[in-house]
Amino acid sequence: MSQPTTSTLNTTAYADIFAKVQAERERFQREEYPRIIEKYGEMEVYDAQEIFRAEREIAICEKCVGLPCVREKDCRPFISVEEGFDKKRRAVIRYGLCKYQNAQNKMKRLDRAFRAAKIPPQYRDKTFSDYEVTADNSIAVEKAKEFLSTDKGGLFFFGNPGTGKTFLASIVTQEFLKSNKSAIFGDVPTLLEILRSSFDDESTKITDLMDDLAKVDLLVLDDLGTEIPTEWAVERIYSIINQRYNAEKPVIVTSNLELGKLAWRLNHPKKTYKQNDEKFPNVTGSRIVSRLAQMCERIELTGEDRRF
Repeated sequence: MSQPTTSTLNTTAYADIFAKVQAERERFQREEYPRIIEKYGEMEVYDAQEIFRAEREIAICEKCVGLPCVREKDCRPFISVEEGFDKKRRAVIRYGLCKYQNAQNKMKRLDRAFRAAKIPPQYRDKTFSDYEVTADNSIAVEKAKEFLSTDKGGLFFFGNPGTGKTFLASIVTQEFLKSNKSAIFGDVPTLLEILRSSFDDESTKITDLMDDLAKVDLLVLDDLGTEIPTEWAVERIYSIINQRYNAEKPVIVTSNLELGKLAWRLNHPKKTYKQNDEKFPNVTGSRIVSRLAQMCERIELTGEDRRF
């Protein structure tokens, strides 16, 4: 039976490593320590060593040309020297995200925000440069840009189908999100269907969904007036708009109907639109339109259907 062997320490290799470490310590004491003291003031050797390590990391960061160069630490150090309770100066190294990591994180936040906002897929990543400005929509584009500069009030885009109302509203929403604010973009029939389905979903409460729609920084209601205006639906719409009106939160609405016809439509649950009908069995629609008239600037988009 063979006897177990005992590995022996390579004393020569150990001596070489020790000599290199000792030489580096002596170099630090001779060159780096005096320089750091001159720059930051008197301090203990171990504090100066912390600053020296941070300086080397900063030197690497300054040569960085983008995220492929970022090491495991996605942040860069910031050096300060503070006086401790014992009146001795201490090196304090704080870390903050580097500019490239900050930029990437911002893009991730925007992507999550776009998804949460429910921007229609065909309009994702579109900007004003993608929107064809004509005599039929130039005023709407101008007002949209004015809205983004103030974030106050709201916009009511109306006109025939295919005139670019939803497209323009989605661009405004995406530009709004770039200011690190929240937004929800939804066509009204789908939003109402989501609210209805929450009655059967124990994990989602309708009150929570209503609260989100009322409190989000910007709410975009697309195609208002195309939903079946049951009393339940009209009451939900009024509740959302009224809460935003009272909180002075902006709203953007698109519709095929101007405000007068929209009021009639919402005042007649489950009925087909008839322009000359004088009966108003429900006034909630008028209350909705009254709020929108005060909150929003009304802009008509004209022209032919661009979808053809």
